[in-house]
Amino acid sequence: MAKQYTCTLTLPNGKRKYFRGATKKEAEKKRDEAKREIDRGLDLSQSLTVAEFVDLWLREYKDGVIHDTSYMTYETMLRCYVLPEIGRLKIKDVKPAHIQRMMRAMEDKSRGTQARTLTLVRSMFKSAVENDLILKNPCVSSIRPRGEDTEEKMPLTPEQEDLLLEKAKGTDMYLFVRIGLAAGLRHGELVGLQWQDFNFETGVLSVQRSVVRTRENRSGVLSGDMKTAAAHRSIPLPWSVIAEVRAEMARSNSVYVIPGPDGSHLSLSTSSQRWERMVKGLPFHATPHQMRHTRITRWFEQGLDIKEIQYLAGHTTAQVTLEIYTHYQAETRIQETARKIQAM
Repeated sequence: MAKQYTCTLTLPNGKRKYFRGATKKEAEKKRDEAKREIDRGLDLSQSLTVAEFVDLWLREYKDGVIHDTSYMTYETMLRCYVLPEIGRLKIKDVKPAHIQRMMRAMEDKSRGTQARTLTLVRSMFKSAVENDLILKNPCVSSIRPRGEDTEEKMPLTPEQEDLLLEKAKGTDMYLFVRIGLAAGLRHGELVGLQWQDFNFETGVLSVQRSVVRTRENRSGVLSGDMKTAAAHRSIPLPWSVIAEVRAEMARSNSVYVIPGPDGSHLSLSTSSQRWERMVKGLPFHATPHQMRHTRITRWFEQGLDIKEIQYLAGHTTAQVTLEIYTHYQAETRIQETARKIQAM
């Protein structure tokens, strides 16, 4: 067994904490980092409960490092799935059996939700190991997500697009649907649109901002700081859409294309409520994100290449675009096979 070097630190409660490393320098580095954290008021004793460590981990390791939307997702997953099962346990007492019990309590959740939760918890306990709060990560590799795969998002058919547009006519969500189906924007990008984003001479829409949820405002705030650099993009639109946007702008008293009741941007929660009222009675399920998925699929059908679609969709990498492309190719092959067989 390789030699381990050990050094100690006396905690505020009088107990001694041990730090080990492959070299003396590594052990002392761990000790010095712990001392700095104690000086900042952090409790690094092994009496910490999982709930207390979750709060510390989010505050010290994630706050200001990840986007608010990701932070809120982590916070929600930990509060809903992790803390009810293991929150009261001391972090040093958590065993693989406890993690397995937590996963069994999630059996009614999709495989994707289970996988994301397990990855999050594994990362959290990894930080506990690195801080010498525990010796081993209880999220062992044999613990795996189960559950059913999330139902695959399907694009709307051309007939469904027509029905959705017809349902939106005469409502305050018409341009939301018209532009959404034509440009493949994200929900927050749609409600953040301003008239100045449209070039009526070239027929191009510039995506400049988005409404995003924050911890302080769950309904969403307007931000020019897009999620990724790729989100800033220019999208050519059909001239028929440009004409409708120009006509509506002439009747508007707001700088926003889809304004809220007071003329400012529409919040994410209000737009979701309006959407649910609008789609009620449709013979199929439809979501705002489905409009985006539908447009990306149509771009494939129109013969645009992967890099063109990646740019127009605002994907950071081509991987997400390729996943949609693979699905599209599979559907196309099935249809082509059926056509050949039925023609025999």
